[in-house]
Amino acid sequence: MPKLPEFDKFQAPWEKNLKEGEEPTIDPASLKKFLYDVMSDREKAETERNDSRRELAETKTKLEGITREGESEAEKTARELKTAQDNAQKAEDKALDGLRWKVALDEGLTAVQAKRLVGKTEEELVEDAKALKTDLGITTKSGDDDGDDEDDLDGVTPSTKPRSLRNAGDPAKDTPNFDEDKIADDILAARSSF
Repeated sequence: MPKLPEFDKFQAPWEKNLKEGEEPTIDPASLKKFLYDVMSDREKAETERNDSRRELAETKTKLEGITREGESEAEKTARELKTAQDNAQKAEDKALDGLRWKVALDEGLTAVQAKRLVGKTEEELVEDAKALKTDLGITTKSGDDDGDDEDDLDGVTPSTKPRSLRNAGDPAKDTPNFDEDKIADDILAARSSF
């Protein structure tokens, strides 16, 4: 397939074979045929690409099979051992990640702070969480060690305790009155000053 010329030099089918001074006209049937051909070529190219990828995957599988046929028992065992070790490491990493989240939750840390915890055991993670809390100035009140998880947020300082809405949904409480007209006038005045 010839290389596509630059845009300035490209000629659409309706621009070819024009006489001197003649303006190109786009015939709807010609345009439809042109678009159909472009879309058809694209579809063919995608099909060829997908077929090539499938053939490549099949060839890789065959090559791997041929390579393994020539393996000795020692090489086969070494490969299987390496696979088992990799799987064990992945499982250990997942377990450590779960432990990290548990410690973070127990210590009242956020998800971002949990990612910063370092350690290979629960004790190391707890120690690191406490150090992180100290570095960030996050403190909890003592005396909340009652063995259950209830009211544990009462011991968390405002720096980590979720914000609550003032007077949320309770019109009986002291809620300031808003003058919508004054707010609208202030907005219009601010816009006109630009």
